[in-house]
Amino acid sequence: MIKIPLQFEEILSPLPKGGLEGEIKVRIRVQVHEDHEDGGFYAVTPDVPGCASRGATMEEAVENFKEAIKFFLIENDGH
Repeated sequence: MIKIPLQFEEILSPLPKGGLEGEIKVRIRVQVHEDHEDGGFYAVTPDVPGCASRGATMEEAVENFKEAIKFFLIENDGH
């Protein structure tokens, strides 16, 4: 297993269900792991349990994670 700590800052604008107007900045720690059984990589974060993504490369897993976290935060309304 490869464990590579990555960080990114993403602008989420707007959050339609959150009653929040404007933009917020979120910093989330992302861990990328190599999937030896199925190939590719998966990204998870201890900051948001249950939010994860996959990709053929580490970069793709992180890009997919950025989309996943946006969806997760909007759907869960910050809860």
